[in-house]
Amino acid sequence: MIQSVSITNFRNIKQEEVNTSSRFVLLYGNNGQGKTSFLEAVQLLVSNQNSRSRVTRQLIRQEQSFARLFSTQQSQKQTYQTELKLLLLANGRVQKKYLENGQEKIFRKRKYSLPCVFFCPQEVRLFEGSPGRRRAFWDNLLENCEPNYA
Repeated sequence: MIQSVSITNFRNIKQEEVNTSSRFVLLYGNNGQGKTSFLEAVQLLVSNQNSRSRVTRQLIRQEQSFARLFSTQQSQKQTYQTELKLLLLANGRVQKKYLENGQEKIFRKRKYSLPCVFFCPQEVRLFEGSPGRRRAFWDNLLENCEPNYA
């Protein structure tokens, strides 16, 4: 379970820290305030996937050179921390650095993982679009909920 999330320079979020340790977390606010960006940041941090953008540069807040996503999580009575840094390089590319308990790791070789299914407002296309899009969404959902599904 994610206990807390800290986000810096991610999309339109300059700096935000959210305690997520309660069973339910309610995000509310006007349009364009960062609710979907917060969820997108959590998805990226725990799954290294981004459903909203194929261009990593767009994830770093305008006129900034980095973004940082940090969380404290609890799994099987053990607390650990995960961090993802997005660094804008001089050549315009973005370098990702993933850390687990302060140690740099290759994402797929991390020790801790959480299932994550991201459903954003744009996913309404699931009901309008092709059957393939729906199948891919349900496959992702079932893989995260039931590890033996594959």
